[in-house]
Amino acid sequence: MNGRLSGGTAFMMAAVAFFFVDTLHFVLDFIWLGFIANFLGVIIFWPWLKAHGISMWSSSVATKTWITIIIESLPIFFFVPTWTIYIVALYMSDIPPNSEDIIGEWVSPRG
Repeated sequence: MNGRLSGGTAFMMAAVAFFFVDTLHFVLDFIWLGFIANFLGVIIFWPWLKAHGISMWSSSVATKTWITIIIESLPIFFFVPTWTIYIVALYMSDIPPNSEDIIGEWVSPRG
């Protein structure tokens, strides 16, 4: 992962993931159309991450991407906010291990 997500960008991505993609998946899965939300998740986050220098298909991120897509494709997991977890996992994997204040890193800009 060459790029980096700022705290504000990661927060906005997580909000879009939760309030749009995961909520839409939850609703559409009741009528067996949850795959549409999965498709929208890729369409939304692929260019957004690419704009920040992160490729969804690079070796370090592809595993997270495929796990997210597979879990979203299984109707039994319709209640799991996997796209939100995906964005948070991408952001958290970029925080240095000696960081003491995870919440502060999430909401404050990194300089």
